[in-house]
Amino acid sequence: MKLTVPTPPGWLRQQLVSGELLKAPSRDLSMIVMPIEGAKLEPLKWLWSALVHADERSSSVYDLDEDPDPSKFVTGQIKTIGSWTALTVEGKVGTESRLVAYYTFLDLSATVIVRCTDGDVAEWKDEVIAILYRAMPDFSQDRPTCLAEILGAKPPLLRAPVTLPPHTWRRASSGGDAVLIARLDPDAGWIRISAGLTPQRNFPEMFAELEDAWPELGITDEGEYFAVAHAQRGRMLRSLAFVLGAETYMRIEGQCVSPDQFDAFALAVRAVAYQSALGYGARRARPFYYVPPAEWGALVRSGSTTWVSPVCARAYHVLRVFDACPPEQEATLRRRRFESIAPEFMVTPPRGPAVYYRADEREVRVWSYTGALAGGEIRILEATVVDAAYCYPIRITCDPRLFDESMRLLEEVVETIVPLPAPPAEPQVSKASIEVFSEWAE
Repeated sequence: MKLTVPTPPGWLRQQLVSGELLKAPSRDLSMIVMPIEGAKLEPLKWLWSALVHADERSSSVYDLDEDPDPSKFVTGQIKTIGSWTALTVEGKVGTESRLVAYYTFLDLSATVIVRCTDGDVAEWKDEVIAILYRAMPDFSQDRPTCLAEILGAKPPLLRAPVTLPPHTWRRASSGGDAVLIARLDPDAGWIRISAGLTPQRNFPEMFAELEDAWPELGITDEGEYFAVAHAQRGRMLRSLAFVLGAETYMRIEGQCVSPDQFDAFALAVRAVAYQSALGYGARRARPFYYVPPAEWGALVRSGSTTWVSPVCARAYHVLRVFDACPPEQEATLRRRRFESIAPEFMVTPPRGPAVYYRADEREVRVWSYTGALAGGEIRILEATVVDAAYCYPIRITCDPRLFDESMRLLEEVVETIVPLPAPPAEPQVSKASIEVFSEWAE
């Protein structure tokens, strides 16, 4: 995430340790754009600190010998082109003219510090305000935002069990990874298993190293998602598989140089992926597959993802998708979700649950709440899809003008939810797998 500030013609842009630095071509005027972070508890105190202690070289702060007189500074406010709000403070600090803009985006914030040793604020203020007016938050992430993005396709609904081929495999170790080698023909190739890798990426990106590969999605015996693909180049077959964990993933790579064993090695890679046991189990909170609204920005949080509408700054409109949970935990977790809202928010008791059924006959429970936010009314709709293994809660918070639209949007997202796979009551492990992995028990 970052604050996107347009670069005027002729200005230079430089990446700092934290944030960006913009420099004007015609005068000693610079602008530090700090990264998006959590909102400050005391915005005015932060504005003052940023104003008098700015250092453009590292975006850090330092103490001045003598602090300026607060009465000599002017405060203001900017309403951006996207209707977001920024508080400003400006004035003279020593020999420098300075201006600080503090932007707020929901529970996030970003700060821009402007410094000039060539002229008073009045000489360059209009030019700088025109730049700050066009600043916009970029909520894009360096990691996938939901399971739909990670998988890159709709997940399978049914398992396709697979066992290791009739080989005798020997386990070795290399750089902390497990390596499987066929005992009867050690020179035929190997299968390398790397666990606990980060950060998670989407499957199409992971398989980019395997040219012209078409990944096939599957479900492990433990109930996690995996993908596998193969690529043959002359007398070598290369296979890749990835198994999704909670915050990490497992990578399984196989290489075989004996054409008569290509099928055996390809099947072995798939079998190792299918029979991988990451140890998470099924009865845990888990992200699930759904299709988010088009053009909405994502804020990934622990246990949930918040989706921000393109019109949010003008009319509050936010969708929050929580991790799926076992049915016996749903009531407790729902109470906790609403206990986190300030008591003064609630104006009326909750209404519901209203119940309807999806096309697959899964029950959907809907609650409605009314509250107050920033002096105005706000509405909440929460829906939970229920099946025997999991509950899938999502919530929309909106301006009352968007309530009807939010109801339609909620139903659309609910229909895209794909239920999570659960492990069988008694997972079956093949004898070949036991032979390979029993040595690990030591």
